[in-house]
Amino acid sequence: MEETVFNSSFRRITFEIATGLMVNHWHEVSEEANDAALREDFALSLEKGIAPFKPSLILHDLRQFRYTIPPETQVWIDENINAAAVRLGVKKVAFIVPHDIFTRVSVEQVMEEGGIGLVQVAYFDTMEDALNWLRN
Repeated sequence: MEETVFNSSFRRITFEIATGLMVNHWHEVSEEANDAALREDFALSLEKGIAPFKPSLILHDLRQFRYTIPPETQVWIDENINAAAVRLGVKKVAFIVPHDIFTRVSVEQVMEEGGIGLVQVAYFDTMEDALNWLRN
């Protein structure tokens, strides 16, 4: 059973207790997004989602995400969110990526240039493919 554990203007996060799967359903986030507000949202998602529920699997559905994450925020996410997620037991992270190449690259850079190498990371075009990978 899926339960909503966090809701913001950026995303809704659900958690399945039986599978340890946390899904980030991102709302439409455009280039006009405020970087400070996005960082605050990440911090709150850690505090209210990852820390108390300790998921082993995380899925980010970014199909509506249209924000190119600046390099300094990429570093901040890696140091403050990704590192904590690894310490809390996250093993696999899947992304359903947007078609916008700049957004896609900025998301991939957060995961590939940082210290999250202790978890498996993969990128997909569909929810079905992402869930299949996470559950196998």
